[in-house]
Amino acid sequence: MTPRTGTTASGFGRVKRLSSRRRQNWAERQASQDSPPEGNAGKADQQEQDSPGIPNDNTAPKVSAVARLKLMMEETEGSVLRAWLQKLDSDNDRRVRKHEFYLGMTAMEYQGHVLSFFTELDVDRSGEITLDEIDDLSAFLWPRFSAWAASNFDGAAQMFEKLTCAAKAVNVSKSKFCPAIRLFGWECGHEDFLFDALAANRDHITVQDLQWLDVDVKRALRKTQAKERADPERLR
Repeated sequence: MTPRTGTTASGFGRVKRLSSRRRQNWAERQASQDSPPEGNAGKADQQEQDSPGIPNDNTAPKVSAVARLKLMMEETEGSVLRAWLQKLDSDNDRRVRKHEFYLGMTAMEYQGHVLSFFTELDVDRSGEITLDEIDDLSAFLWPRFSAWAASNFDGAAQMFEKLTCAAKAVNVSKSKFCPAIRLFGWECGHEDFLFDALAANRDHITVQDLQWLDVDVKRALRKTQAKERADPERLR
C-alpha cells in the first residue's frame, strides 16, 4: 500500500495557505472600512495646511450668551451701561424682564430670536437679568452713582439745577457735568463714562435724562421708612 502521508501534507498545506489568505483579505477589508478614503484624507490634510490655526468646529470654543450681549451693547450704544439705561431697564428697577428685553433688543435691531436669547442669558431661571450678570464696571459704578445722587439731591430737577448752576438752563455739557459732580462729592471717577451713558442725544444732558433719580429717591425713602418701622420691633 502506498502511503498517503505526502498527499495529506500537501493538501493540508494548501488549506492552510488558503485560510491564511482569507484572513489577510478579511483584515484588509476591515481596515478599509475603518479608515477614510485616501482622497478625503488627502483633502483634509490639505485643508489643515491651507488653514493653519483654525480650530475644528467640534473643538472651537463657543462664545457665551453674556459675551454676545455685551459685545452687541458696546457696538450699538458705545457701552454696556448706556445700552442698559437707554434701551433695556426702562423703569429703572435694576432688572430686565422678558418684555423689556424684547423691546430693548428690537430697538438695537437684533436680528436673532430674542426670547431664545433671553432664555440663554437667564441661567438661574429667575425670569430676569441684572447688570452684574453682564458687566463688572457698569455693575460697580451705577449703583454707587445713583445712591450718591439720591443722597445729595431731592430729585432730577434739583440735580439738574445744581449741576448747571442756573434755574433756566436747558442742558448741561460734558465739560460742565464732569467737574460739577466732583464738586458735589462724587469720588469714584469715570465721569466721562457716566455722562456718555446718561446723555440720550450723546452731546448734552437734559433734565429728562435724570428722571431715574426720582425713582431712586423714592426707593431710598421707602428703605428709610422701613428701617424706622423696624426699629421699635427690634427693641421689644
